[in-house]
Amino acid sequence: MKRAFVLAVICLSACLSQAQPLYQDEDTAIFRQWMQYADTGNREITQIALFFTDTPYEGGTLEGDSTERLRINLRRLDCFTFVENVIAFHLLLQGDDPSFERFCEILQYIRYRGGILNGYLSRLHYTGEW
Repeated sequence: MKRAFVLAVICLSACLSQAQPLYQDEDTAIFRQWMQYADTGNREITQIALFFTDTPYEGGTLEGDSTERLRINLRRLDCFTFVENVIAFHLLLQGDDPSFERFCEILQYIRYRGGILNGYLSRLHYTGEW
């Protein structure tokens, strides 16, 4: 059942159109560091979480101007974005395309209802909505 859910998430998110995500070069550098970490056998969800334990806390990292965008911030996390990123990395490792672009697609699917970014109200603000 768990595997079916993972495959469904990956398949559904591949079908979604995606707006250009907002991130910095440092985020892609952290992504590459994480991929090297995963390549050394650190692929369990708890090991993924441990990778981010020294990441500074910052609230409001998803907020910006009035336009809702898929914001990728691996430099600073709040409680919710910590969980989102750990799950997204875990799901990324279940597929056969471990690219940053694929990571963004999975994160969009986790963060927005049905994976469709349609303004602020489409963002899932509570884990109970998952």
